[in-house]
Amino acid sequence: MSPMALKFFGCRSAIELLLDWEFRKDVPEELQEWRRAQMSRNGQAALHRDFTACDSFHVMDRLGEIRVPALTVCGRDDKLTPVKYSQYLKDHLREARFEVIAEAGHNVMVEQPEALNRVIREFAQEL
Repeated sequence: MSPMALKFFGCRSAIELLLDWEFRKDVPEELQEWRRAQMSRNGQAALHRDFTACDSFHVMDRLGEIRVPALTVCGRDDKLTPVKYSQYLKDHLREARFEVIAEAGHNVMVEQPEALNRVIREFAQEL
């Protein structure tokens, strides 16, 4: 979602749209409520700054400069940053491990924390 779209939608509408993009359809309602409260507490200005920062951060042409091992993890059902973006990172970093977590959207850390912890632990052990 572009920063301009956030201004157009307003905070409450933007939050509902983001929830739809961040989570799989079958995520428990309590996780959605937690995230809704978190974004509401932060407010529209914070949402706008977040998306503006993401939209203006471009380092794709510099990924080859990174010379340390990297771990790229994403949820299979992430609509905000689909799998192809994590795959791009893996393909353009010198030393990258790429993992897709099943049954997770954008919020892998709250949807599948055990799976994410396992991936991070395995990556750290390999180092």
